[in-house]
Amino acid sequence: MTRAAEVDQEETRLKPSVLAVPWPQAVTADDTPAAPRPTEPALAVAAPSGPGTLPELAAPPLAADRARAARRARDSFGGRLAMTWAEASPAARWVTLTAGLLAVAAAGLGLWTVFASDEQPVGVEGARLGPEPLEQSFGLGPGVDFSRPDFKLFTFQLAQPVRSVAIVHFDASGISKDEVAIVLNGVEVGTVAPDGEVGDHEHEQMLPLKNLKRNDSNQLVFDNVKNPPGHEPWRIANLWLEVLAVPELPVPELLARAAELAQQGKAFKGLRDVGSGNLFKAWKSYRQAWLTLLAVPEQARPEVFAEAQVQMAELSRLLDQRCRMLLLEARRDIELKSPEEARQTLEDVARHFPTTEHRCHNQALRALSEYQL
Repeated sequence: MTRAAEVDQEETRLKPSVLAVPWPQAVTADDTPAAPRPTEPALAVAAPSGPGTLPELAAPPLAADRARAARRARDSFGGRLAMTWAEASPAARWVTLTAGLLAVAAAGLGLWTVFASDEQPVGVEGARLGPEPLEQSFGLGPGVDFSRPDFKLFTFQLAQPVRSVAIVHFDASGISKDEVAIVLNGVEVGTVAPDGEVGDHEHEQMLPLKNLKRNDSNQLVFDNVKNPPGHEPWRIANLWLEVLAVPELPVPELLARAAELAQQGKAFKGLRDVGSGNLFKAWKSYRQAWLTLLAVPEQARPEVFAEAQVQMAELSRLLDQRCRMLLLEARRDIELKSPEEARQTLEDVARHFPTTEHRCHNQALRALSEYQL
C-alpha cells in the first residue's frame, strides 16, 4: 500500500459516520484490494467512477437549507406555531398543553351555564298542591321555572270527614282578561284575573263544593286558551291549597250566623287604625261570613254574601300592602346592620297576622330563619 493511500484511508476512518454506507476498498499498487472495513446500515451512494476513487456520498442538510425551510414556515400562522412548538422545551410544552385544556374546560362550563342552566331548573317539577306553597313558577316566558305554554295540571287529595271548600292561592303575571281558565275536574270554575285588576295581590280561587271529590284525587288545570296557536307569555307561581270546613247547620241558623259575622267585620274595619290586629280581624270576620253562606243553597243566599266578597277583596289588598311594608322594613334593617331591629319588625308581623290564614305569617317566619334572627 502506498503512503498516499494509507493517509486517505486514515482520514476517511476519522470522519464522523453521519451517513451509513459501505466502506470503499482502498487500491494497492498492484491493484489488489485491501480487506474491507466493517460496514453500517447504508444509504444510497454514487457509484465509484473508477479504481482508486471514493464514492460521492449524499450530503446532510445544510444550514442554508434549514434557514430556507424556516423562512417558508414563517409565511403562515400554522408554520410559526409549529416552529414555536418544536423549539419549546418539554416543560414548556407541558405547561402550554395544561393551560389549553383548562381554558377549553372553562369555556365549556361557561357556555353550559349560559345556555343550559336556563333550561334545566333545579329540582323536580311540582304537581301536587297542599298547605305549603309550591315555590316554583309555570307558564311561558322569561323567569319561568318550568315551561308549560298550553296548560299546567295539578292534583290534590280532599280527605275531609265533613263538607269542605277548597281555595287555591297563587301569584300570576303577564295574563290578560279571560286568557287563563281554571278547570276543576273537567269543569271551568273561573279565570285568572288580569294584572291590572289585582296588581301584586295574591290571587284566590274558590273551588265549588259541587265540583270537588271527597276522599278522592282532584285535578286542577290552569289552561291558557290562547296557546296554541298563539305563543303568549304567562306565569303562575307559589300555589298552595287551603281547605276549610263548611258549617252544617239549618239554613236559618246559617243566615243569622253570617249576618253576625258581617257586623263584626264592619266594626273591626272601623277600628283598623287603632289596633295592629283589627284589620286582620275585619278580613277574617267577612271571610267567615262568606264561608258560612257557602253552605246555603245559592238561590237562598242574601246580599251579605256578595258584600262579604267585596269586603274580603278590599281588606286583602290592605293586608298585602301592610305585609310588604313590614317585610321591606326588616330587609332594610338587615342591610343597615341592625339585626335586632329587624327581628323586632318581623316579630311584629305576628301581631298584624296572628294566624297562617294569611300568607304573611309564614313569610315572616321564613325571613327570621333566613336572616338567622
